[in-house]
Amino acid sequence: MMKYNLLNQFQSLEIFYEDGDKNKVNLITERLKKNQQQGAVYESLATYCIYNGFKSYIFEQNVKQLKQWFYVSSLLRVESARYPGGFSYTMSTPDEFIFPILSDSEEVIKKFANLDTVHLLWGDYEPSYEEAKFKPSKDDPRYRTHAMQAVLRHDWEDYQRIKDIANQKINKLREVVEFEFGVYDAIYHKDKDKIIDIIQTLLKPKVHKAYNKDFGEEFSGEIWSHHPVMFTKLA
Repeated sequence: MMKYNLLNQFQSLEIFYEDGDKNKVNLITERLKKNQQQGAVYESLATYCIYNGFKSYIFEQNVKQLKQWFYVSSLLRVESARYPGGFSYTMSTPDEFIFPILSDSEEVIKKFANLDTVHLLWGDYEPSYEEAKFKPSKDDPRYRTHAMQAVLRHDWEDYQRIKDIANQKINKLREVVEFEFGVYDAIYHKDKDKIIDIIQTLLKPKVHKAYNKDFGEEFSGEIWSHHPVMFTKLA
């Protein structure tokens, strides 16, 4: 049943992406010539690459191609972060880092670990991405992405500072942040049991459903459970 439902979703996506893919490539070419690149165009192609990766994995069991497609998608998102409207917006949380992490490419992971963006989360007068690192709030979760980047760089001093300031400035951290910080702390302390405990909690059916329902790009938990997969790869 799950594979049948996914097949229907893939068929719908295939029509949508293939009809527009040639136009997107032409659009990028023309804008590059005019120096008018837009992040949203790169992001659209990046999403298409993710779709191809899932297709290779589910219907061909081709893990190598899955990683290759995630690699290409990740490079496109790195480029899109240079412009408003692209991957820069989704850097508000570390969720999209799952794709470069699953590419298993040290090159790509290093790029994401140091990635900056021109995008301002809520408008022209809000802190930049770099400024948001030490200005955490419930309305501006970009500190979470900075924390993930510090972990990817193995910069534990930077991570600890981000975490300490978040705990000082936010009265009660969201549960997902507690899970993230819990895993990062366990990785640092090499606490395998703690990591397993958090992952098992997230794999409980009700928790899995609640935490994956908004990950439409990952088919809302029908393929995998987002946080357990990402945390396992990190560990």
